[in-house]
Amino acid sequence: KVWITNKKQITRLHDLIENPWEHTNLINSGEEAHKKAIKKFQQVLDTFPDRDARPLYEPRAANPWDKSLNSR
Repeated sequence: KVWITNKKQITRLHDLIENPWEHTNLINSGEEAHKKAIKKFQQVLDTFPDRDARPLYEPRAANPWDKSLNSR
């Protein structure tokens, strides 16, 4: 799993099989498999447009299980 910014940059990489709770960020790992995964994800991200062609967003009503921002 990767986390990306709105500027198409990968900030986190997680192996969900080995680390399902995402405690370990592998973004700076020297392991070749991790480097290849980051490169592959980045190649996909690079194909995305810089701007959303249809930036319409309609907020949905909160679900019963959603946490309030004030509950942290």
